[in-house]
Amino acid sequence: MCVWMFGMKVMRIDVWEWSNQSGTTIGLWDCQDWAGNQRFFIECNNGHYTLKNFHSMYVLTSGKYGIYQTDKGNGIQKLYFEYNDDGSVCIRNEEGMYLDLKDGTAVAGGKLIFREKTGSSSQKFIFKM
Repeated sequence: MCVWMFGMKVMRIDVWEWSNQSGTTIGLWDCQDWAGNQRFFIECNNGHYTLKNFHSMYVLTSGKYGIYQTDKGNGIQKLYFEYNDDGSVCIRNEEGMYLDLKDGTAVAGGKLIFREKTGSSSQKFIFKM
């Protein structure tokens, strides 16, 4: 599954470095059908979800410097999905913060962060198989 920015058919959530190591930055990048690092899957554990990189099996999480992938074990990795009337999804962590674009603009190299809900389209995503 790929995670797209709502209304932006060319921007996907992506693991930036091809090394797939723990600590690697996750942000936005141009859509590329062949790009393995743009493939994720959702895993359910006791009512919460994690978003995992299909190839490395590392989990999307957040820290002081943004969104990255790492091993399990951090409560900040527990995600919930809120479905919107327009078909998009908001991704919320256990602390009640929403996945969002850091600067509000969907461009290649765009940084992701968790922040309070704003109702902005930069907090809306679409899952595509």
